[in-house]
Amino acid sequence: MSGCGSIGGLFGDVKNSVDDEFIETAVKRGINYIDTGYWYGQERSEELLGQAILILNISRMRFTKIGRFELDFTRAYDLRADTLLKQLTVSLKKLKLAYVDICYLQVSQVATLP
Repeated sequence: MSGCGSIGGLFGDVKNSVDDEFIETAVKRGINYIDTGYWYGQERSEELLGQAILILNISRMRFTKIGRFELDFTRAYDLRADTLLKQLTVSLKKLKLAYVDICYLQVSQVATLP
């Protein structure tokens, strides 16, 4: 498993050449689950991975996440079915995929106990 939060810029900007190298190396070394979602770079991670899927002919990556959409944690999540379906449709376009095997619902812990 490999996460794409960093290539999406979640922890700071990364050059595209590093992103490409990261994805290519992961695939060549047998990584068959690449963790991505809209929230990782507000689409950037999915766009980069979508390009790699075409270039490297990746057929094993069939997972994505929906749900966590806003960077503003004070806003309530919109988990209505029509909103989640729209997010999945956008993700499939970015990833250049017709389907995913698993679509995870990504939400942060809203409240913590003392």
